[in-house]
Amino acid sequence: HKQVEAQLYESISQYRTLLSNIPGAAYRCELQPPWRIEFISAGVETLTGYTSEQFQQTLITWADLIIPEDFTLVATKVAEAIDHQTPYEIEYRIRHREGSIRWVCERGGAVYDLTTHEPLHLDGVIVDISAHKQAEEARRESETRFQIMANAAPVMIWLADNKKHFVWFNQQWLSFTGRSLQQELNFGWLDSIHPDDKDSYLATYTNHINEQTSFEAEYRLRRADGQYRW
Repeated sequence: HKQVEAQLYESISQYRTLLSNIPGAAYRCELQPPWRIEFISAGVETLTGYTSEQFQQTLITWADLIIPEDFTLVATKVAEAIDHQTPYEIEYRIRHREGSIRWVCERGGAVYDLTTHEPLHLDGVIVDISAHKQAEEARRESETRFQIMANAAPVMIWLADNKKHFVWFNQQWLSFTGRSLQQELNFGWLDSIHPDDKDSYLATYTNHINEQTSFEAEYRLRRADGQYRW
């Protein structure tokens, strides 16, 4: 009996150590809103500003933290996962105790009775992804600013990836060739180069891209009206 007791104590200690090292918070809660917490790891205090004891004493529920605009999304996704017996992953916003808005990613699923297969509770993990969301938003803003400036520039601009695939052309280029961006991305740009210039241009382009150096090339490009311009 003492040996079993010692093994159980060691198992519980290892479990608590594991949970305390998980980024964010691991939880067990009821199936339906307001998702009262049966258990939540100590990391929830960093995540929300509230202690695990406050959640477990139902002084605060998880539903209390969810931004109203995101509540329906969370409730719907969880309910659908329970109905289909699948895990869920949801990104949404919560309000920290200090008043700031945090983006979180929640991954979890229902635990089912082995005999009746009825759902018993939800188990999952919630992590703070605010930094990722801020970086994502900054990237989108940077891309938008670039596109505005590039489309306003009185020159033709293109971008290609490291596999030598063209991924973007500015409006000046599209206006010159009379082709859509989708047509150009399907290698329409090559069709617009004069046949006598195509091989030399491709050789120059490929060599310099492979060597990771800049290059300069002169060639004739077909305009939308069919005329070739240097």
